[in-house]
Amino acid sequence: MNQKEYKKEYYEKNKDKWVEYRKKQVEYKKEYYVKNRGKLLEKRKEYTKNNKDKIVEYRNSEKYIKSFHLRNWKLVNLKGDYEEIYERYINTTNCDICGILLTTTKKITSTAKCMEHDHISGELRSICCHKCNMKPHLKKKYNNNTSGHKSISYDKQYGKWRYTRGKKKRRFKCKIDCLCYKFIRILMDKLE
Repeated sequence: MNQKEYKKEYYEKNKDKWVEYRKKQVEYKKEYYVKNRGKLLEKRKEYTKNNKDKIVEYRNSEKYIKSFHLRNWKLVNLKGDYEEIYERYINTTNCDICGILLTTTKKITSTAKCMEHDHISGELRSICCHKCNMKPHLKKKYNNNTSGHKSISYDKQYGKWRYTRGKKKRRFKCKIDCLCYKFIRILMDKLE
């Protein structure tokens, strides 16, 4: 039996101990951070001050840029093969919708490169400019109103009920709170 097999077998036998050990480790790290927050922030500031060139060089490296994009795509729940999507993103120079030359600056401009994707399924539709990404007629509108009341729907992303009136949106933990708010708003409007 080689070392890898032995470690795997040992882990399987003592899985409960390892899970408990990891939990304790996480708790200890949290406690340590709370106790030494000031020192840790001071160290971080000092390191940043002494290594500005190193940090700038790393942030401009391809490795950092790739990890930055992949992390953001995972946060917005983009689905698919990330390596393939990244290659497509890097190689796209013109907007898939209007054909304008795309820019990759930190500031959001009308020609900034965007990932146009379905917010419910997470599927990538196209790589386009910011202007095309914000066009309302390209956005697919979903009617997820299962409440039976106009302007009240359940927001799956936040797990809360949402009352929408024009551009104003309010989220509530339960449907009753949402309905109460809606009827109070209607009464307030009638009184005005």
